[in-house]
Amino acid sequence: MKGGEGYRFNPTRKLKALGYSSKAFGHDEATAVLYTNAIIAEIKELESNALDRSNNNNTAINGGTMKWLIGRFEKDHEFYRDKAPATIKTIDYVFRIINAEFGDNLVQQFKRKHCKAWYSELRDEGSHDRANKCIKYLKRLFQFAVDQEIIASNPAAKLGIKATQPRKQTWTRVQIKAVIETAMAGGITSSGNIILERPSIALATMIGYDTSLPEQDILALTQPKLDGQNLRVIQKKSRGENIELFLPLSDPTLRLMDKIGKPDFHLIINEKTGKPYNSKDDFGRVFRKGRER
Repeated sequence: MKGGEGYRFNPTRKLKALGYSSKAFGHDEATAVLYTNAIIAEIKELESNALDRSNNNNTAINGGTMKWLIGRFEKDHEFYRDKAPATIKTIDYVFRIINAEFGDNLVQQFKRKHCKAWYSELRDEGSHDRANKCIKYLKRLFQFAVDQEIIASNPAAKLGIKATQPRKQTWTRVQIKAVIETAMAGGITSSGNIILERPSIALATMIGYDTSLPEQDILALTQPKLDGQNLRVIQKKSRGENIELFLPLSDPTLRLMDKIGKPDFHLIINEKTGKPYNSKDDFGRVFRKGRER
């Protein structure tokens, strides 16, 4: 629809219920038409519930929005459904960011310069790891679009982004003991807020000290992996090999586990929710608060 201020997409009540919102295009008629045609194509696909793959009819997919592309990605087994639960959580986390930033943008309009500009914005916000993670899965999302013949090339490929260097930090026994004691103590803040006891932080710290397992592997530990006084862990290496490890736990760690009580399944449980931590970022926030105390 064109008004005094230019072109604007105004969704009907039905489209609003599906999550579409109004969008202004100024006097850019070409983009307004392209966007409207993309929405029409998406609605047709929703109504038919399938593309005509036998005729290789890609009319509906050419020109979809990022929100629509994410929806298609999440239905794919190779790119999404068959991934490990921890990987799916990470993808979901990144896709929420992408959806909020670019959900209404057209897939075909993305250029390499847009991806690099977004990476710079993410870096300016402070977290190198978060920026790299977002670009990693943006690249994977566009690769899915290439495989589906939605776009011809991946605009997020080969951006020359350097991997995050792992942080090396060595803790003394005194520091580890202090973290464990603080986590087990709980208490009340100066403002009167209750600090929960966090045996999950204490146990994760002790398991990490005993085994040198990465944080994400510790959070994924389950009761079946506990074999007497050892942890039985299978690590997947980059070359596709699976290596089985038997990692002994120290007596203090085993005593703490007995004190906490045997879990139903996961070893590390968020005391606030009674469930596993949503992600290593979720765990990290709780851990940092305890460490700062």
